[in-house]
Amino acid sequence: MVRLAALTVLALGAAADDYSHDLARRLVQYAGATYCTGSKSIDDWSCIPCQKVPGFQNITQIQGHLTDASAIIGYDPTLGARIVAFMGTNANLETWIDDVLILPTSCYKDEGCSGCNCHPGFYNTYQSIATEVLIAVQNLPAGKLIITGHSLGAAQAMHSAIHLHTHGLAIDHIYTVGQPRAGNDEFANFYDRLGLDHWRVTHHRDPVPHLPWRGLGNYKQVLREAYYKDANADAPTRICDPEFAEDPKCADQFNDELTLDHITDHWNYLGFSFGAAVLRCTLADEVV
Repeated sequence: MVRLAALTVLALGAAADDYSHDLARRLVQYAGATYCTGSKSIDDWSCIPCQKVPGFQNITQIQGHLTDASAIIGYDPTLGARIVAFMGTNANLETWIDDVLILPTSCYKDEGCSGCNCHPGFYNTYQSIATEVLIAVQNLPAGKLIITGHSLGAAQAMHSAIHLHTHGLAIDHIYTVGQPRAGNDEFANFYDRLGLDHWRVTHHRDPVPHLPWRGLGNYKQVLREAYYKDANADAPTRICDPEFAEDPKCADQFNDELTLDHITDHWNYLGFSFGAAVLRCTLADEVV
C-alpha cells in the first residue's frame, strides 16, 4: 500500500493519512476556479477564487469537445505541487440528477478489476481528456501531485487518480467536494486498495454524495470522508469511519432520496460558494 510523505508547507503539518482542513480550503479555490475554464480570467489568473491562491504557474486549460469535461492544470509554488482540478456540472443541477440515475457498466478490466462497474458518464467524461491531462502533468515542474474537483469534477478526479497512478505517477493527495458515487462495490474496493490519500469532503444534506442511488446498480462511495454540518466551520464535524465508506454518522445518516430538497448544500463547501462561481464565470461575458 502506498504511503505518502507528510505535508510541510502552510503549517498544514498533517501526515498523509490525516485530513487537513487548511489544505482542503486551499484546494476548494482551485475547484472553484475550474468553473472559469475557457475564460481570460484563467489565462491571467484573475478570477475570484484565483485571487485566493495567487502565483499559480504553468497553467493549462483543458476542455472536452464532446463532453462536459473541463480541467485546470498547473503548479502551485506555495505547496510545491502540481495541481489537477476538474470542473463540476454547470448545467441545471436538477436535470443533471435525472441524468445521473443510470446503471453502471464494466470498467477497469485491463487494470485487473474484472467485477468493476462504473457510472459510464463519469468514466467517459474523464476519458475524453485523459491523454491531455497526462501530458500536461508530465510537462510541469517536479513536485507533489494533488488532484481535486467538485461534483462531476470530483468523480473525474477519481478516474484521473487511477489513470495517473497506472502511468507511474505518485499521487500525494486527492481532495474532492460533493463527490457522487462513481461505481459499484467492486470498483470502490478496487480504488481503495490503491492506497491513495483520498478525502471526500461532504456537506450536511448535499444530495450528490447520495447519487446514484445504491439500488440502481450496487453503487458505493469510496473511503474516506470528512463530514461538515456547517459549510463555514473551521474544522469538520466528524472524521468518518476509515474502514466503512457509507458511515451512518456522516452524510449517510440522511436518506438518499430525502436529500434532494437540499441542493443548496451542494453549492457551498469550506466557505466557498460554487453557485457564485458558476454565475461569475460560466454566465459571464468574459467566457470565450
